[in-house]
Amino acid sequence: MDDVFSPVDELRLRENASRGAAILDEEVSEWHWEVKLTDLDMKDPTKCIAGQIGWERMRQITTRLQVLPSELGLVRLQYNSPNYDWEDTYLEEYGILKDQWECEIRRRRQVDGTREYGAQESSR
Repeated sequence: MDDVFSPVDELRLRENASRGAAILDEEVSEWHWEVKLTDLDMKDPTKCIAGQIGWERMRQITTRLQVLPSELGLVRLQYNSPNYDWEDTYLEEYGILKDQWECEIRRRRQVDGTREYGAQESSR
């Protein structure tokens, strides 16, 4: 069986999450402080980025911008391949998304001079 998930897919996931973070920068003030990194789990609808920021808020943003949640790295890529190893690939995709979102959040927290990195997270 061919490996359907490729380095191109990983790059696309990372780019989507980066695009999502950039849009959140414009749409949600200090969104990066709303996400508790120790709880971040892209498989869990209550602990993923949208779950922690608010699904209704994210739905309004994606609807207004006419983009799919997957295009912003909020959910995994959408595949319909019969040769796809669904469970293993989903776990890999969720892991890549989590890693990229963590990088995006940490970068913003380090640049944000109004708070010490991690200060709000430790108080949650």
